Amino acid sequence: MGGTSLARHSINEFHRFSQSPSICLVGYKHEEVAAALGPQSIFIHSENPTGGTAFAAMEAFSVPGLLEQNPLLTITMGDRIVPSSIFRRLAETHGRGAKEATLTFLSAIYEPPMNRGKGRVLRDANHQVTRIIEEKDILAITDQAARQRLLDLTEGNCPLYVIRAATLHKYLSALTNDNAQSQFYLTDIIEAIGSDGGEIRTCTTSPSEPEYDLLCSDVTKPMDLALLEGILASKRGLLFSDEIEIEEAARVIAAGRPRAQVASIARQLGDIMEEIRKEQLPFDHEHPVAIGVAGGRLRLAFMHPDMVRFHGPAWQMPIGAGAEEGEEQIVLLLQAAGDHRIHLHPIDRKYRENVNFVPTDNEAHYPGEHIADLHSYEAFGTSLSENLLLQLGYFADEELDTRRTRKMPLPPSTLWVSNNIRRPFAVHVNRQQADPNDVKNFLRKAFYQRFGLHPQPEFVEVHPGGGASAVRLKNYDVLSRLIQRLRFIVAA
Repeated sequence: MGGTSLARHSINEFHRFSQSPSICLVGYKHEEVAAALGPQSIFIHSENPTGGTAFAAMEAFSVPGLLEQNPLLTITMGDRIVPSSIFRRLAETHGRGAKEATLTFLSAIYEPPMNRGKGRVLRDANHQVTRIIEEKDILAITDQAARQRLLDLTEGNCPLYVIRAATLHKYLSALTNDNAQSQFYLTDIIEAIGSDGGEIRTCTTSPSEPEYDLLCSDVTKPMDLALLEGILASKRGLLFSDEIEIEEAARVIAAGRPRAQVASIARQLGDIMEEIRKEQLPFDHEHPVAIGVAGGRLRLAFMHPDMVRFHGPAWQMPIGAGAEEGEEQIVLLLQAAGDHRIHLHPIDRKYRENVNFVPTDNEAHYPGEHIADLHSYEAFGTSLSENLLLQLGYFADEELDTRRTRKMPLPPSTLWVSNNIRRPFAVHVNRQQADPNDVKNFLRKAFYQRFGLHPQPEFVEVHPGGGASAVRLKNYDVLSRLIQRLRFIVAA
């Protein structure tokens, strides 16, 4: 479908949500099926493809270590397309709260006659799931009224399950095939889990939800196939709601950056979230946030061969981190505070100030109408930096001169505005003519030792990559999913 096998769509969507491996049970024409599904999956050739869904699930335990490692499993069928938003929604529902559920599964409200052939979900008076009963077993009930009451139920199984491996194995081992089809039903573990007092949670999709058509279409019907083809061919494709926002944000951040730089940004965002949690910073989880990534820029001046005359425009190359642990770019997370202040909380304590905010109503913070070109904007940027430092308690050159004239003690040099306005310069080395380490040793002696300087770090290595970028997310809670998506891009 859309040039890709049906099950491959679900595998790809699962890997958009998780980097965990997928296990595929294959039977008829297993070699062709495995080739169509791609090499990233683990394939199990079923000994009994008609043994039922529980039999197939048990065969997955032939994968070494699956039972012992006890991972959280997501189980789906190969005759449908499950978008990443549903995989995520089910996993989040399963893990919500202080203790994860025993089992979480997806149900659907089927509009009759779409409920025909579906396993019906049975609930008690407290709306708790007690059982899923397959339609062929309903039809075997002799009591006509009871049979019709079950057939009229519109909530049915939409086979997608989340469960721990050890829990699944425990309940599969106790199943029988005493039913109308003489098959081992995976759905029978639901009644067994409920009888043991386990917690069963559900996510329910309905016709009003955008994923409904994908999840509930019958691929044996030409009209449903045409509907699925239309969804896949649309600009949105399999992305829904938050997924579109996350995908676009990840695209903007990753554009033009090497993988190591994207990994560094993802790590820095994770560090920020951990700092917010530890320091209990007042970020509102329901309100929008913005992310800013400020890389550097390397200016290369092209010179005439006689090395005297400047030749042509300077070339500016965006730079950033060269490894996941790199710090060569600044990553910011911002949210409106509502108190007319700009608060600053650096993760690195050495950058924290005694005053951690500046007012937002200072006109010096904003470029006026006279800032009309790049040259005046650069001058404004320097002036803005000086004003911010002054508001944070730093000392201007004029104040320092006054103190010297009056023979007053000077503040530490780290608090001088002039020492905190960055004036970096780039050193370009032809590696065929000179060893970079020799050049560094020369600079240490000619500049650092001579003038008593002790910069940390001594040198900033240049790593090409994306320049500055910014994105907006609808709320703080989406951030963790963006980090996950960036890490997936790095690993892909």
